[in-house]
Amino acid sequence: MPNDKDIMTINEAAKYLRMHPQTLRDKASTGEIPGKKIAKRWLFSKCKLQEWFRAENQDHAKPDGELK
Repeated sequence: MPNDKDIMTINEAAKYLRMHPQTLRDKASTGEIPGKKIAKRWLFSKCKLQEWFRAENQDHAKPDGELK
């Protein structure tokens, strides 16, 4: 179960991912980035964002771990 530090608001998650909050909101609403809308607030799990980021960037890494 996630702890309080694992759950981030849209502004915290956008800062963490270094993207604009509106871009994050758009991508979360289409399911491209994992997030959950509860009432009128988007919430994000840091662990889920890390998993998503790793999965998204596997295509850009060479087998030895270097970036293309």
